[in-house]
Amino acid sequence: MGAAHPLSLTLIIELQAYILLLLGAWLLGRGSLFPRTVGAPGRRRGYLRGLQSMCGLAVLALVVLIVGAVWEAYSLRYFIHPLAEWLL
Repeated sequence: MGAAHPLSLTLIIELQAYILLLLGAWLLGRGSLFPRTVGAPGRRRGYLRGLQSMCGLAVLALVVLIVGAVWEAYSLRYFIHPLAEWLL
């Protein structure tokens, strides 16, 4: 059970990235379906503003996923592997 703790942090980090992408998709849909909510005169402008918001969140999600990958590699190397050698 102790080996699951470093991997649970990886799950939390990656889940945050996926939530950011879902927020971006929601902003894109809101901008294209309801353009006045983003201050756009028409659906095309609303779509473009939603796309701008989504691109910003996608870059942030990419950074979070990279941090998650680095943490996962670190935890596998320094937590899980020594524990597996000790148990086996």
